[in-house]
Amino acid sequence: MAGVRVARSIKLDDGLTLVPEVRLGWSHEVLNDRSSVVASLAAGGGSFTVSGARPGADAALAGAGVKAQLTNSLDLFADYNGRFSDGARDHDFTVGVKYRFE
Repeated sequence: MAGVRVARSIKLDDGLTLVPEVRLGWSHEVLNDRSSVVASLAAGGGSFTVSGARPGADAALAGAGVKAQLTNSLDLFADYNGRFSDGARDHDFTVGVKYRFE
């Protein structure tokens, strides 16, 4: 995987600090292998195998996010990550609160 991340801390007049960031990258799957799971039902019967999707060999990665530092201990954040390859698109959105105990 190779990529770049750009982030900047911006202090606002009211003491709030915003940290926006953008990420771009490229990923290459060397093994290009599909994962498999062997399972069986608890009620009995034979086992069966489930194979996952074969990942694309090359994928573009993109992401963006923003963090708001409300206090020295409290942050709010929102984040997006995307992975784009042949026949597959994965999107990940995260919103959260981070509190540091001091």
